[in-house]
Amino acid sequence: MVRRIDDWWMSMLSDSSGLDDDMRSHLAFLCWNIWKDRCSFIYQNSQLDPISTALRSKLAAMEFLSSLQSNSSSSMTLEVNGNSLCWAPPSKGKLKINCDGAYADLGKVAGVGVIVRNWRGDVVDGFSRRVKACSPLMTEALAIEAAVECVENLGIDVAIIESNCQVLINAICSEAKEVDWKCSAIISNIDLAKRRLPNVSFNFVGRCCNKAADWLAKAALGRMCHVDWVCATPSSLARILASDKLGDRAGIG
Repeated sequence: MVRRIDDWWMSMLSDSSGLDDDMRSHLAFLCWNIWKDRCSFIYQNSQLDPISTALRSKLAAMEFLSSLQSNSSSSMTLEVNGNSLCWAPPSKGKLKINCDGAYADLGKVAGVGVIVRNWRGDVVDGFSRRVKACSPLMTEALAIEAAVECVENLGIDVAIIESNCQVLINAICSEAKEVDWKCSAIISNIDLAKRRLPNVSFNFVGRCCNKAADWLAKAALGRMCHVDWVCATPSSLARILASDKLGDRAGIG
């Protein structure tokens, strides 16, 4: 029944559409990115990549919605059942490496993010890159492997590697490797690295403690992370890092 795109757009924004604010935000960013890619195709002869368009739209909408959330909870002591609900810095002299993965079933592509911080919460190093994966679990395994690679490349002696994938952390820290066979080769590589790195430990943390690595993984998936992000930190990531530091000053975790 819709004959014009503007009629369809107004119908989507109306209360009768049944869409909540989250869905409307996603729709708005999707339309905006379609328009940008259309212009790039026409005026700059850029190749069209619908998957990338959709992922960048989703990431932008998530960042927008996240920015609307109140930060009032950051001033409270957040600890439930002994599990910290915000990032906690390592002890002085140690480094903490957080890692995470973001997976897109369409195209079997994934992004991994690794961030290294010191006891002050300052970023020391890290990276954000796209990888090939066939499942979310494999993506998380590749993220942990990338964190180990980062430790070795930087010559770090004492460090803590954190992931929010409890299944993999349990497999890495125990003798029984009960994990999907598709990830067995990755886990074996991590086990070999553990022998070379006796002072590197592996911890499980909740998603709320892993927001920075999550941002980097999603940014890699959407091809939205600049190479020099460590020195020129994007504002949305800078807010997460500042919030993590604030949590430490407030005595959280």
